[in-house]
Amino acid sequence: MQTNEATVEDSDKGRERELIEVELNGKPKHIAGGDYTGRALKLALGVPVEYELDEVIRGEFKEIRNDEELKLHRGEKFVSHPGQGKSS
Repeated sequence: MQTNEATVEDSDKGRERELIEVELNGKPKHIAGGDYTGRALKLALGVPVEYELDEVIRGEFKEIRNDEELKLHRGEKFVSHPGQGKSS
């Protein structure tokens, strides 16, 4: 498999998914579009699982939980940062 191919094998579904460009911390990243959990998206983006991942929507930050399911589209923007301690 060449590294510049525009598709990636989706091992769960046995089909190829198109590579799309998203932004992480202000830098472009190319990953397969489609369905992800928050945890799987962190892994695909190279973000440590214990970090927080937020989607930036019209300047607002929306936290993505590890168990949250989402569909990834071209052009989406994300920021990652070390998790904040939650007080009880």
